[in-house]
Amino acid sequence: MATHPDLDHVAGLVDILDRYEVGTIVMTENEGDSGAATAFAAAAPKEGADIILAEAGQVLQLGADTFIQIFSPTGDESGWESNTASIVLRVVYGDTSFMLTGDAPMEIEDYLVRIYGTQLDSDVLKLGHHGSKTSTSEQFLDTVTPQYAVVSAGIDNRYGHPHQEVMQRIFARNIESSHTGTDGTVTFLSDGNQVWQK
Repeated sequence: MATHPDLDHVAGLVDILDRYEVGTIVMTENEGDSGAATAFAAAAPKEGADIILAEAGQVLQLGADTFIQIFSPTGDESGWESNTASIVLRVVYGDTSFMLTGDAPMEIEDYLVRIYGTQLDSDVLKLGHHGSKTSTSEQFLDTVTPQYAVVSAGIDNRYGHPHQEVMQRIFARNIESSHTGTDGTVTFLSDGNQVWQK
């Protein structure tokens, strides 16, 4: 799943394609100008995998009780700013769900709230744009209503992620939070009825 072509979202995927046999690649038509984006765009077609261009409304079945719902992007996002073109998706297993938003900004989040409303409800939310203040709006949090929030960002990163304002929103709603920079790998388990952090 290549959410969008920014360096920090596709660079590792080049190595994955080199080391593993990948059966399906989900990506957008949005193009990046970094060396990693160019390398990924060249490697993906050579993998021999099914390439799916993400489009709002798609449902990708992963198993009997597991599927992915794509909420964004909508339409031709090839000329969009890369964060705005991020794939926003929800992984559903039984009655549990995980919301992953790439680097989608608040404008996209709030648009999704208007279009999908309570369909966005999820147990776990990976905070948008690494916890940047450009994502994770109050309205989005109040619609997704996560039990857990995860910040994917390095410790002492140069951008200052996660932003204090975002974390204040999380704390105000009593959402349990984890940070890969301080907690390392964050793992959740689910039996299809409930989710808990390992």
